[in-house]
Amino acid sequence: MAPDVSPATIRFCAASTTTATTLVATTAAADIKMADVLARIDEFIVQSGVAAAPRPPFKPTWPLAGKTPGHLDLNSERITTVIWATGYRRAYPWLRVPVLGGDGEIIHTAGITPERGLYVLGMNFQCRRNSSFIDGVGHDARALAGHIARSLCRARVA
Repeated sequence: MAPDVSPATIRFCAASTTTATTLVATTAAADIKMADVLARIDEFIVQSGVAAAPRPPFKPTWPLAGKTPGHLDLNSERITTVIWATGYRRAYPWLRVPVLGGDGEIIHTAGITPERGLYVLGMNFQCRRNSSFIDGVGHDARALAGHIARSLCRARVA
C-alpha cells in the first residue's frame, strides 16, 4: 500500500525517512509568503511613521531544502528525535502511528501520546487556554521538555 505523501511531508518507514519531491516547491512558497508579510510590515512602518530599525535582508530558506537527501537512515545517522512543525491546520493523513482518536485528533495528555517517544505541542487547550498560541506554547514546551528529559534519564539509568 503506497503511503499518502502530501507536499513537504517526511514519511517514516521503520528507521528511515523519505522526503517528498515537493519539498523545495513548498519551502519556496513559504519563503514567498514570508517575504510578502515582511514587505507589508515594512510598508505599514513607513506609512504610520513608526520608528523602527531597518530589518536585515530577507534570506530565503528554499535553497537549503534543495540539499535535502531523498532518503535518510535514522539509525546510521544516530538521529533519535524528529520535530515536525505542521502549521495551522490539524490534519494527520501522513501520520502512520496509532494515536488518532475517532475524531481524527491526536490522543494525548499534556502533549504525551500513548505511543512511546511521540509528543505533541501547540494543541488547542493542551494544558492551558493559550496552549496553541505563540504566547502560551512556551509554558507547555518547558513542561514537555522536562518530561522528555526525565524520561531519557530514566532510560539511561535502567
